[in-house]
Amino acid sequence: MDISKKKGRKRSSDPQKWRQNINKVLRNTGNSYESKKKETVPPRQVKPPCTERCRLKCSEKFTSVQRQALFAAFWAIGDIDKQRLFINSCMSNVSPRYKYTNALHPRQSNKAFHFVMDGKTIRVCKTFFIATLNISDRVIRTVKQKCDKLGIIQCDPRGKHNNHRTNDESLILDIKKFIDAIPRIESHYTRQTSTREYIDGAKSIKDIFKDFKENKNYISWNDIKIIKCEKGEPFAFFVKSSYKDNEFKKICVRNKRKKMKPLSELTTVKAYTGKQELSENKKKDLKELVDKNLIPHFYKDFYDTIL
Repeated sequence: MDISKKKGRKRSSDPQKWRQNINKVLRNTGNSYESKKKETVPPRQVKPPCTERCRLKCSEKFTSVQRQALFAAFWAIGDIDKQRLFINSCMSNVSPRYKYTNALHPRQSNKAFHFVMDGKTIRVCKTFFIATLNISDRVIRTVKQKCDKLGIIQCDPRGKHNNHRTNDESLILDIKKFIDAIPRIESHYTRQTSTREYIDGAKSIKDIFKDFKENKNYISWNDIKIIKCEKGEPFAFFVKSSYKDNEFKKICVRNKRKKMKPLSELTTVKAYTGKQELSENKKKDLKELVDKNLIPHFYKDFYDTIL
């Protein structure tokens, strides 16, 4: 039977209904959402503009209706990467008439902010820009940091790494083969209308798992009677679960889920280079063990050389 074509009863995942993804969509669209601390975050709204003392007189250039339209258009994007692109497109470098710079720590260029309304680019102050979109100064600093010299903004890398925990393919294949080897029985009620297969209900999931471990020679640490190590197998050891066993069973301890260097590329570092001196208390304890014959007598000559 082809194992790869079998269909199980496991539910198919729907990431759009996950709570964290629902909150993510609500957060990126400026709506109210529930934080990870189970706190309700209020929806975003247009904040009051800059004061009348603003040098650019931003409040006279845009009405409240126009500001609300800019706010709604920005949060309707709903994608953090596209929103950063929009913010970057609304910023431009300001070239001052005189510039005093430091060779070791050169000063970055200042940014001018502007909105596009009715096909016209209108410059505004930073306070007016932040208040209209209801964003923080941290968002603007993040856009500056992610923008390279060519003006390309790095995409948000969160949740896009490949270092996910995965099970060994050989273990999954062994489990599938073991399940496929279990004898099937026919259903008494839906025999003609269903192709679903059943197994004998005398065993529970725990019993089946126990049979799988015994079939694959999995050993519990408490069942080990004899253990040995070999120099040529640094990532494995050999055990016997009974004194009657003729051969040792190999147990691999190397983590297959992580990307580990091959043995040929590993370099060992000496823990010490000279003779290690024993403390007086340690010498006293060893001498007492030798005198009480707790250490076999034929080791006495060796301990006399170090005490």
